[in-house]
Amino acid sequence: MKAPGRLVIGIDGRAFQGPRTGVGRYVASLCERLDRLLPEAHFIVYSHLPLVMPQVSDRWRLRVDGFFLSKRFKAIVWLKWRCGAMARKDGLDLFWGSGTLLPRLPKRVRTFVTAYDLNFRLVPDSMVGTHRIAHQLFYASDLRRADRVTTISQGTADRIFEAFARKTDAVILPAVSDHFRPASDSECGEVLRRCGISAPYLLAVATWEPRKNLALLIKAFLKLKEQDALPGFKLVLVGGKGWKDDQLRASISEAQEAHLIPLGFVPDGDLPALYTSAEAFVFPSLYEGYGMPPLEARACGTRVVCSDVPEIREAAGPDAVYVQPNLEGIMEGIVVAMRRHKPGDRPAALPTWETGAGQMRDIIRGLLSA
Repeated sequence: MKAPGRLVIGIDGRAFQGPRTGVGRYVASLCERLDRLLPEAHFIVYSHLPLVMPQVSDRWRLRVDGFFLSKRFKAIVWLKWRCGAMARKDGLDLFWGSGTLLPRLPKRVRTFVTAYDLNFRLVPDSMVGTHRIAHQLFYASDLRRADRVTTISQGTADRIFEAFARKTDAVILPAVSDHFRPASDSECGEVLRRCGISAPYLLAVATWEPRKNLALLIKAFLKLKEQDALPGFKLVLVGGKGWKDDQLRASISEAQEAHLIPLGFVPDGDLPALYTSAEAFVFPSLYEGYGMPPLEARACGTRVVCSDVPEIREAAGPDAVYVQPNLEGIMEGIVVAMRRHKPGDRPAALPTWETGAGQMRDIIRGLLSA
């Protein structure tokens, strides 16, 4: 039970399980700032698996489910069946559904959720079955029962209103940390040597899953090589293995001798050098709720080629080359980008985590004072 006068916030910890990619980095980055902006708060992170906490202090506590079968549960089954039971014992004031969906909680606990995308409606075939079914079953109802809803883009907010007539209370944009800026020549040289890469190259950063459209990017790259449009170029793939990636694995296996370099997961500290050294960053995703990699590439002064999706436009800005995510569009976009001057500088105005965390602080305090 909580001590009198103490604000206790529960957080769905599934975003912190495994390597920190899109959603995990978003949630962790906001948590780091909320720790400073809410000094009166104590945070409890709930999980059915071990994880790395976003903060380590006496105001942050990890609650790993001790039920002997919990580690065998699908994440969504655990959230709906076990997480609420754990949280009810902790005297929460508020719960953040950082993965959009909510556990069962007492009515006195205020709730807010972050909605990232509508994959289950727009690109359902790209999702793992249990994840897709969970969103089909619970997404709309959990948005409606949440006291507040935030999204990561105006495009996602618009789609949610159109689909479910649920207004978004705040758009909290993803941001990039200060270290995402053009890297020095020495930094670039060190990282490229360590990764076994030499210039020139095109760069893609994405998890290996169908929505990212990487198999078609590889095909476009190889066709441009055949046409001698990219002499000496390599295609560097950064990103961990995901799901439904058999076709992509086959494409990578066949193309590796043709100057394809799959690096797998790369730590954040190495990414600015990889972005900076790339001749262009290519992001042919079929759909995104925002698109953090285009924002990172933009911050590092790299040419950006990406799909013409409203949410991705919010991330990639006015200077990107926008294409249809088909073979001809990707090929043409790469050629157009290579004719443009490489920006080389970090844009002056980019979203910041401090602004986003400030928005979230205001939502939390407003909920508890309502």
